[in-house]
Amino acid sequence: MRVLNTQQMREADRQTIDEVGIPSIVLMENAGRQAVAAMEAAFDDLPTSKVGVLCGRGNNGGDGFVVARTLAQRGIEAIVFLLGSVAEVRGDARTNLEILGRVGLTVVEIANAQEWELHFSEVSDCDLIVDAIVGTGFHGPVSGLLETVIADVNGLGVPIVAIDIPSGVSADSHDVEGDAIEASMTVTLGAPKVPLILPPADTVSVPATVVLIAVPPE
Repeated sequence: MRVLNTQQMREADRQTIDEVGIPSIVLMENAGRQAVAAMEAAFDDLPTSKVGVLCGRGNNGGDGFVVARTLAQRGIEAIVFLLGSVAEVRGDARTNLEILGRVGLTVVEIANAQEWELHFSEVSDCDLIVDAIVGTGFHGPVSGLLETVIADVNGLGVPIVAIDIPSGVSADSHDVEGDAIEASMTVTLGAPKVPLILPPADTVSVPATVVLIAVPPE
């Protein structure tokens, strides 16, 4: 299997959507459901766990919204923490965020450090954390609220599952420029990314499980 960087993965997605004809929202649905399947295989106690899903405003966050909904459909307690406001979420991610409201899942909006501090006790009460904050579009180093969130989450001592790539890591580099999520497991979508394979970045993202989301191998 090939190892891809940001632009290569973006092009693979484009070809899948525009030339093969698989809608982007189907890829997002596949990503979230396959991530949950990988989590079920890795964590025997997942059915009785409380899962905190940390989501950003982009497509990585959209994958996280699908993860939360899929967990809830399996009877697993899940709570979504949105780093930003609902108004800032667009496209397929917004569609999946609105679905959460219709099925009764809690979404906690966290727009600044004060709100993070207010809700951190809820995050720390979780048995497992899903990192769906930023994906392959990120270029570091992290700063501000994201830097605080990453440091606090890493300090919890609970398993962390990163979706596609740990937040704070660039898909174009095997170096880590600043703080990054220290993932117990990374569920990467479609193909491995550069920092999941090469040191030193691979040390914050092992083991990496590749899940196929309907992107054709060619």
